[in-house]
This record gives sequence, structure tokens and C-alpha cells, in this order.
Amino acid sequence: GKKIPEHSVDYTVVVVPVKGRVIFSGHDFETELAPGSFVRMLPDEKHSLRALEDSELFVVKSRLAE
Repeated sequence: GKKIPEHSVDYTVVVVPVKGRVIFSGHDFETELAPGSFVRMLPDEKHSLRALEDSELFVVKSRLAE
């Protein structure tokens, strides 16, 4: 399946699978995500993902106002 290589962003991210299955990897974990599950990453946390099958993800990006 397709891969998104390790990267980080400067905001909080919540990834919610809508369809399919992906392997989501963070600094100290790796988990399979499918509809009904989610993962939250804090700013600057390195992460990557690999699709196990055709997948659709809902990604919520947030940053607190200063």
C-alpha cells in the first residue's frame, strides 16, 4: 500500500479512519487503525503511516489561539 514517510507538523492532529485499514506509527508505538478508532498526535511528534488497503482518513488539524 501507499506510505506517508515519517514527518512532523507544528499543530495537533487527530486521524480518524473512514474506510480501510492503515498502520500508523509514532515515536514509541505502532497501531492498526480502522473505522471506529482514532489516533491523536501532539505538535512536533514524528509519525508515519502505511495503507494496508484502499483507505480514506478524516484528518483534523488544530492549533490553540495565542
